[in-house]
Amino acid sequence: LSAAASVIVLVTLVLLAGRGEELPVRPISIVIVCLAFIAFVIGAIQVMGGQDSSLYLHRVTNRGLAVGFFANANHLSTFLLLSIPLFAALAKHFSDKAPAMKRSRVWLVTGYGIMAGAGIFLTQSAAGILLLPVALIGSYLLLAERGRGWTALAVGGFLALGVAGVTIGWNLQEVEKMTNFDASHAELELDRRGITRTAANATSAYWPLGSGIGSFRRTYPLHEDPMVVETR
Repeated sequence: LSAAASVIVLVTLVLLAGRGEELPVRPISIVIVCLAFIAFVIGAIQVMGGQDSSLYLHRVTNRGLAVGFFANANHLSTFLLLSIPLFAALAKHFSDKAPAMKRSRVWLVTGYGIMAGAGIFLTQSAAGILLLPVALIGSYLLLAERGRGWTALAVGGFLALGVAGVTIGWNLQEVEKMTNFDASHAELELDRRGITRTAANATSAYWPLGSGIGSFRRTYPLHEDPMVVETR
């Protein structure tokens, strides 16, 4: 039943994609950006409140980190990342209708990018930190007009790299952990590299039909190193 519930999300996305031209894109984008801002505020308060903060909405969650509405800090990081180009697209749309805003839209996107970068820092998501420059530079590309606006784009690009550099510097330990190939066996087995290796072993064992819908909780532990798992 738990596995079947996840199919609802897939079916919903397929239906939305098929009716994409009929969707109110701008209102949806505004809602997403507003929710991202609210999630950032909640996440910041969660971190300030510590692991016992009453704003954590899920019993099993990344306490001590910013998670916003989510249970997993990486999910908030991803949500903040995708909201950056949406904000840039909205800024471009509204500034095209009000030419007086064109000079300020780069700074608006920069301000929003700084806020999102701060939120990603609070999630301590290494993937989010590494993808932040991509999201920011892509957003500035949305603002650039053909033959014009390259000065603003260059300024915005340098600011984007600066924000990313500061964020990475603040959270360098997490980035080093992700790229540290000299970590102990136990650390390697319990991080994403170990999880990927264990999942690959399980995949080869049950290829090509799999182990059955909803059987992950029973089959995955069979391929883990019990000595490592016991030390968690």
